[in-house]
Amino acid sequence: MADDRLDLEFDYARRGPFTALDAMQIRLTAHLPDDPVGICTAAQGLVIQPADAAAQGIPEARIAEKDIRPAADLVAALTALDPSPLHLARTPDKRVVGTCRHFATLACAFLRARGIPARARCGFGMYFLEDHGVDHWITEYRDTESGRWVRVDTEHLGTAYIPRPDDLAADEYLTGGEAWIQYRRGLADGHRFGVAGTAHAWGPARSAATPSGTSPHCASARCCRGTSGAG
Repeated sequence: MADDRLDLEFDYARRGPFTALDAMQIRLTAHLPDDPVGICTAAQGLVIQPADAAAQGIPEARIAEKDIRPAADLVAALTALDPSPLHLARTPDKRVVGTCRHFATLACAFLRARGIPARARCGFGMYFLEDHGVDHWITEYRDTESGRWVRVDTEHLGTAYIPRPDDLAADEYLTGGEAWIQYRRGLADGHRFGVAGTAHAWGPARSAATPSGTSPHCASARCCRGTSGAG
């Protein structure tokens, strides 16, 4: 469940260092859909996972795009490849290379550009590996009618991992803080949380390292790809 107490401390419709876009980039968002999920879907069509990029023959030098952090720099890299407006999905070779963090952060930036309260959350998808929480980033937006935070797996919209990637259930995704609380209360096995495709990045320390749900990025292609076992 999203922690509404955070709302007291921050205006989530305000753009920050990692979600601010420049004036030219804002103009490129003019034709994004009006609905939040549609905006997230547009962001999905602009990013490609490193493993998928390699499979598409994208030059190895471009894989370093996965280390870009600010949304403005992501959009700059994207528009250098194709200057089209941002509501238009790119062909795989014209997408910016990134992980689940980039899908989530770019969607958050687009939502905020429209004045919609949004945040990128880091934590654990509970739907990639049975009985395990896999390191993953999603997007949240504040629904104006219900007042609740809606969790969207931006990267996996339209896939079959979960019935409703556009509105994740409370037990389908845990932020780092939520996973840590469950572990401390004896409600979860901390050793079942970590980074897919690694042997070392599992255990209670993994959830403790992201108490606010804002870790550096998902390090595993396996947990984020739409073409392999865990996502």
